[in-house]
Amino acid sequence: MIIDLEQVADGQLWVNSAICIVGGGAAGVTIAKALLDRGVDLCLLEAGGTKTELAQQALLDGESIGAPIRLDEGRFRRLGGATGSWTGRCAELDPIDFERRDWVPGSGWPIGLDDLRPYYRAAEAMCGFGEPWREHVREFERLAAFDMVDEAIEPFLWRFAPHGRNRYQDWGSRYLAELRRSRRAKLILHANLTRIEDSADDNHIRAIVAESARGGSVRVEARHFVLCCGGIENARLLLNAAITASGPLRAVGQTTGHYFMQHPRVKVADVMLDPAGMGLQNLLNRFVVRSGTEYETGLVLRDRQQRSEQLLNASAVIRYAPRPGSLRDAIQQLRAGTPLNRIRMTAPRQGVRPGDFCRDVWRYARGVHPILADPVASVVVDVEQAPDRASRIALADSKDSFGLNKVRVDWRIADLERRTVAHFTGRIREMFARQGWGSLLPIAGLEESGGLTAEHMMESYHHLGATRMSATPATGTVDADGRVHQLANLHVCGASVMPTGGHANPTFTIVALALRLAERIGKLAAPVLTPTVDG
Repeated sequence: MIIDLEQVADGQLWVNSAICIVGGGAAGVTIAKALLDRGVDLCLLEAGGTKTELAQQALLDGESIGAPIRLDEGRFRRLGGATGSWTGRCAELDPIDFERRDWVPGSGWPIGLDDLRPYYRAAEAMCGFGEPWREHVREFERLAAFDMVDEAIEPFLWRFAPHGRNRYQDWGSRYLAELRRSRRAKLILHANLTRIEDSADDNHIRAIVAESARGGSVRVEARHFVLCCGGIENARLLLNAAITASGPLRAVGQTTGHYFMQHPRVKVADVMLDPAGMGLQNLLNRFVVRSGTEYETGLVLRDRQQRSEQLLNASAVIRYAPRPGSLRDAIQQLRAGTPLNRIRMTAPRQGVRPGDFCRDVWRYARGVHPILADPVASVVVDVEQAPDRASRIALADSKDSFGLNKVRVDWRIADLERRTVAHFTGRIREMFARQGWGSLLPIAGLEESGGLTAEHMMESYHHLGATRMSATPATGTVDADGRVHQLANLHVCGASVMPTGGHANPTFTIVALALRLAERIGKLAAPVLTPTVDG
């Protein structure tokens, strides 16, 4: 069943359900589907509609007072959330990411990789992989076979969840029909959470209230509530709720919002490819094989190097682009809508043959990754962040149209992140020279600034840690099961519960955490059968 709260003008709905999920992104949709598969009744509240709406996006407005962050990008108030712009890039966290590392203050999860591994396997199906991840990928084996002679760096493989003819995953479109058909699900659109009702008498949430911009509202009572509103919004909503709380919910505001992290992403070097390096596109690249499966190979810091040099986790990929003025560049500009009279072409550099371009077109037609005849190559690094209590999400003084305080983000980047990027880049430079692939050309001003400045960084939109998982309420918001420490029936799911982020894109881990939480609350919400005696 689907209800659009904007069609309930100036009226209030009352809903009672076993589980109430707030937020219809990757985490919320995953939990909803898993619970429906278990036969559990649920209510799923989504702040937006089924498509991106400017009025909803405007509610993401806030303040950035630390390292710059674009609050209006990478976040979507619509069914499917950020999956509407997710390419499906998947990787598991590494074992070291879960460990307490003496040189990384605040590190360590209350669970380990073994606790999450079964849910990673289940996440493959949720993400649309038709078969288990293949362990043997030709391109990866070819790269791994190289004698890198490097104790610091090793190859890494990312897999892309299938998305058919669509550019992005968009789980809102993928699972909308299933939610509409289900008699156990109530999907309520344009339902913006405005109040969480706790009690001074016990540690339970009684109900939540959500409103639409047109005056309609819904009050939901449930046995369990789950916030799945994104890495920033989860914290903002809890902090707002703590202001008006009458019971244990007030204490949630003491730790929520702290330890906010991202994956700082920076182009660390351009690559001047040597003749031997032209074949690098067959080693380090994004590959499309004939089955339609996509992979990407790159480089990561070995865990023993992280330990010996006291560094953070980090990964690097090589990005290839057509040389400006080339035929391939002209075609890309045309496809992007650039007028023909504004496109400028230059003669190919010496040694580039027309047949190379024809080969590129032929490979593309066969569904195989292109090999650019004369590419511009660059090295892009993603680095883990060390948890920092001063890096935080707080509330601004200004309010949104629903009367809630807007968000204020003070994102901090520390010297440990800068040192990791510098060390990693240096080892990659040495490897390229040793293999004869080419030279890494430093980016102007990069080394002087440490690399992680607004001038050089790119947005990753990986918002982590602000409602982190912890063993005690003193250092986090939720426990090892995703339950808010002070409350028996309020849970949080998403990248915001991750105590550390490794180097991997977080969505695959978000799905695994969501499946783990769904299993737990599904058991808690199962109907109690009262024994009866016949006769």
